[in-house]
Amino acid sequence: NVFAAIGESVKNPTFTERFGFFTNFVGNRDLKPEQSLHWEVGARRTMLDDQLSSSITVFSADLENEINGFVFDSTTGGFTSANVEGDSTREGVELQMKYAPGARFDVQASYTYLNASQEDLGGKDMTEVRRPEHSGSVAFNYYWDRAGINLVVSYTGEQEDDFFPPFPPFQERVALDSFTLVSLGARYNLTDRLTLTGRVENLADEDYEQVYGFQSPGVSAYLGIRVSW
Repeated sequence: NVFAAIGESVKNPTFTERFGFFTNFVGNRDLKPEQSLHWEVGARRTMLDDQLSSSITVFSADLENEINGFVFDSTTGGFTSANVEGDSTREGVELQMKYAPGARFDVQASYTYLNASQEDLGGKDMTEVRRPEHSGSVAFNYYWDRAGINLVVSYTGEQEDDFFPPFPPFQERVALDSFTLVSLGARYNLTDRLTLTGRVENLADEDYEQVYGFQSPGVSAYLGIRVSW
């Protein structure tokens, strides 16, 4: 099967982009919402009596009026937010696969290649922050009559981010290392309407950053109850 889609989305400024998060911030009344035009084209195929399915998707998105919430305003001596000149482009390819040899077990895998860039002040393309070029995951799922368990291994490749040192007050481009996370989840249907859930995230206690200077959580465990009616 071949499929295609095209769409346009709008993102309004956030609270901090409107009002800031420190005292010397001046709001920008001329701030415009971000706009994005997105399209994708792909194909799906099933094999082995529908036990194996795969798909490939090529996508592209052009972002206009991207908001920079940390802009120095020389007229006031403070900071403000402003729309970035030029477009921000994200394009790439996504591969997906699912293998289900029976009703109780399946394996799902995905991989994404992403090329995300934006124009700098000189009009040259530069890599957009916090957009890994390579990412993917593999999930193993097993089901019983009243229960299920899943193991997910996800990979996030190297990324770039901006660092704002206290002095001198100029942002620097820094690198964020790649990381692999392992999570384990389970559920048990106590009744037809009541389900006990639990999961352990970052099972291998990976040391990683998604934002430069902010440490991400280590091993985390969650327990919950889901009610449906």
